[in-house]
Amino acid sequence: MLHQMCHEILSTADINAIRKARGFKEKETASRTTFESFFLSSIGLKAVMAELTPKEIALLHLLSRQPAEVDITFFERLYGSPKQKEHYYRSTFTQQFKNIFDAVKTSLLRKGLLVMAEAKQTGDSVQMERWRFRLPPEFVPFLPPIVQSPHYSEASGELRVKVIGQKLLEVVGGPPVSGFTSEGEFGLSLADGTLMIGAQPFSAAALAEWQQFVWQAELRVSVSDKSKSMALPAAVSMILGTLATHEWATAKDIEPALEVFCLDEKLPGAEKICNTGWQWGCLARREEDGQTYYRLPASGEMAPLDMEPDAYLQVAESTVLINLLTIPPDVLEQLNHLAYLESVDGRLVASPDVIKLGRVAPEDRQSPLSGWLYTNIPAFQEAFDAVNVCWGKTIVHSGLLVARVRDLSLRVQLERDLGQHLVVIGDEIIAFPEARWNEVERAITKAGFVTKVVCA
Repeated sequence: MLHQMCHEILSTADINAIRKARGFKEKETASRTTFESFFLSSIGLKAVMAELTPKEIALLHLLSRQPAEVDITFFERLYGSPKQKEHYYRSTFTQQFKNIFDAVKTSLLRKGLLVMAEAKQTGDSVQMERWRFRLPPEFVPFLPPIVQSPHYSEASGELRVKVIGQKLLEVVGGPPVSGFTSEGEFGLSLADGTLMIGAQPFSAAALAEWQQFVWQAELRVSVSDKSKSMALPAAVSMILGTLATHEWATAKDIEPALEVFCLDEKLPGAEKICNTGWQWGCLARREEDGQTYYRLPASGEMAPLDMEPDAYLQVAESTVLINLLTIPPDVLEQLNHLAYLESVDGRLVASPDVIKLGRVAPEDRQSPLSGWLYTNIPAFQEAFDAVNVCWGKTIVHSGLLVARVRDLSLRVQLERDLGQHLVVIGDEIIAFPEARWNEVERAITKAGFVTKVVCA
């Protein structure tokens, strides 16, 4: 892109404008080849970026996070939507985006902040549709912060961690926390001793997704799949995620960036957005001198780093009672991989599960949580010992069928039909995936034999 821009796209006037904005010396732009070699340097970047508006800074931060170069429509979020123009639906693409392109060229391209090229496309398209833009990765470290004047405070914030525990209590019959009927994909349930969230095994990441979901749902703002807008929770999290340790921001501080990130949304107000995020445990909040500040939860705020298992696990003979209000989500995720979980009298109970222990990696069986279970509960100690003794010697398969085939010609035919999906274990014993049963049955019937099924 850089080569094409420097040698084919930029006019002499464009290069002169970039030279003046970035402070290049005349010899550094004497030829297009020399100009190309100096363009990605740090010369003049701080000075140019210091002149950017808060919304332009937010735009470049968002652009830096795009997985690929963007087209001209990306810049609608800052320089106005062509749909607001009169006669929009009767105008061409070039006419619709000309003003936006001119603004990008004047405010960013001629400041030496963007790389621009023309994409090769098949089919009918005009040049305006083919233009592509990106922010060079070399420029990202020089971007001013999105929140330009954050508040510094080492004091801890107020974080509503109980909302997570209340959500977890749903699995043992607790009342629904949110009441949103559309959150079925985040419903908690128990299936064969495993805690599920939706259709997947429980994970701390999925629980965090639920928090983002209810945050968005509470604001009653939807984002279509075709929208260029970010969801409000994702936008706020991205903005506050740029703060350094002990830095806080007011709702007003993030408003310019929100207006850029959330192009198609009618914003309900930054204070309401942030306060709702705090209510669902997604943000930390503190009040100082009559001002309310927000940031993302710091490490250890969701659960103290030095919290001992005794704070959320209680030994009950051969099982463990789980305190859903205090157990850290990542610990519950790990316990879900190690033990059989069930609801007993309104409590979530964990008991040894040799099959689960046999499936997890050795490092999971040697984790601090596993050590606590091994030390405090004899039943878990026996289960861990049994798995450790057999580890590497016994392979347990699921979804596998084993058959005895005494007729040699039939066995040879099955080997041909199933190929790599069949394993010969002995002279008369074969094994194959359960999903291949229909093929096996057809082959047996075609050969004039009958099947006898034994369920063990």
